[in-house]
Amino acid sequence: MDHLLDEDMLSSNISRILGANRTEFSVLGGNLLSAAKGSLPKTVLVASSRAGEGRTTTAVAVAHTLATESNARVLLVDADTEAPSLHTCFELQKEPGLSANLDGGAPDSIMKSGIERLDVLPAGDAPEQTARALSSGGIVELLRQWSEHYDHIILDSSPVLTTSVPTSLAPHVDGILLVAECQRTKWQVLETAQEKLLGVGGRVLGVILNKRRYYIPKFLYGSV
Repeated sequence: MDHLLDEDMLSSNISRILGANRTEFSVLGGNLLSAAKGSLPKTVLVASSRAGEGRTTTAVAVAHTLATESNARVLLVDADTEAPSLHTCFELQKEPGLSANLDGGAPDSIMKSGIERLDVLPAGDAPEQTARALSSGGIVELLRQWSEHYDHIILDSSPVLTTSVPTSLAPHVDGILLVAECQRTKWQVLETAQEKLLGVGGRVLGVILNKRRYYIPKFLYGSV
């Protein structure tokens, strides 16, 4: 639905990502609905076993698809405490952001993305403080508050095998999408990441096989 995307308001990076893969992204909503067995999850964590597998690109794609294809109000949150990048993708200020929200301040730190019905909350500038707050369950009240104003909340997290953030968030979201890089992520590594998420009560909806030669990403390639 091109009329919902104002290219002039988007960063060149986001325009390139969405423009180059528009056909593939247009089926994300349907596949997510199928994986969720008929009910779109309210809160979704996008995770990967390690860094560099295309997790942030996928989070942007899922959020964009829900906002444009489902006409839903979507909040995209940067919960990556290792290498936050959503502010760069959308050419936004990094702070105040999630770190300030977890502190109980900066209620106006949610920003417009340039895409209709899609808002972005950058990470902020205190990654260690954010990680500690997320690990102690500090996100629960924020999720409740955000849920009153948004149909879906997409969380872009840090890698499962190198930080505790994804396993801290997993019990508090409705579903998890695992991103794996084609021809790089080993099955055993992906299985370990899934076991960590399931072990804390997380619900893995499926796996996104990213960076394929012809289709980026192949959404919900299969269950682990």
